[in-house]
Amino acid sequence: MVATVPTTGWATHPDLSADGAKLLYVKPATPGSDWSFSGGSIVWRTYDASTHTFGAETPLVTGSGDNYYPSWSPDGEWVLFNRSPSNANSYNATDATLWVVKADGSQPPIQLSVANDGAALTNSWGRWAPFAQTYTTSGERMYWITVSSKRNFGTRLYGVGRPQLWMTPFFPNRAAAQADPSAPAFWLPFQNIVSNNHIGQWTEKVIVVQ
Repeated sequence: MVATVPTTGWATHPDLSADGAKLLYVKPATPGSDWSFSGGSIVWRTYDASTHTFGAETPLVTGSGDNYYPSWSPDGEWVLFNRSPSNANSYNATDATLWVVKADGSQPPIQLSVANDGAALTNSWGRWAPFAQTYTTSGERMYWITVSSKRNFGTRLYGVGRPQLWMTPFFPNRAAAQADPSAPAFWLPFQNIVSNNHIGQWTEKVIVVQ
């Protein structure tokens, strides 16, 4: 059954939690289109699958520019999102950076400064890998995050400014301590370097087609 979300205004960029119990979305201050707007705030609400009804709208991230592309962590404890301080446009914002916030709103947002690497790299479309990992050296819990970025890579993509997928680890215990939970990102192999790449896809098994 399809349920209607009773928003109090224009809404976009929805993301449903892995357990199907909570919905994130963006409410732009200046509506434009699903992919181009400014002044975005991130809100969430509960969802009851048995009655197909939604709870009250709860603000999670507001102000400090344009906030958009929200994404639940696999355990539902964190929300990854983009922020453009200039509030120019959610689409292709050169100053877009990755941030994370505690899903219950109990802590202020944290910028993934190490993963962002620098300014004007169009770090957009942050998404979680759905599988939890353990950092082998310390046994620390971690997740992987992908981001579309226009940073330089090698010689063929140096100075080109073409979106490619990069990956960084996310350490939830560090985020809980209000420390940067990221590490330097690396370019994902086997990408087509002449295409604009935005969102990673995940699988647990590769099936060979005969």
